Amino acid sequence: MIGMESAVRRTVEPFTIAVGNPARVTGVNRVGLSRRGCADDVIDQFESFLKGRAELPTGLPVEVVEQITAWTKVISAEKE
Repeated sequence: MIGMESAVRRTVEPFTIAVGNPARVTGVNRVGLSRRGCADDVIDQFESFLKGRAELPTGLPVEVVEQITAWTKVISAEKE
């Protein structure tokens, strides 16, 4: 989720909240993930994954895993 009037100057990870000028990630979009069927403990684990502290948690809906996998491939291709 991108905050209104935020200036986005770099890639913003999926299922995060970015606000400000320039936009900075301030947290995980807990509401969006819970609407997709994620439990609170899985969202906490997912937050650790986004911070680079853990592996992608099990228990995420297939739709979310597919989106994260696609995003990871795009970021990897940009770095090459």
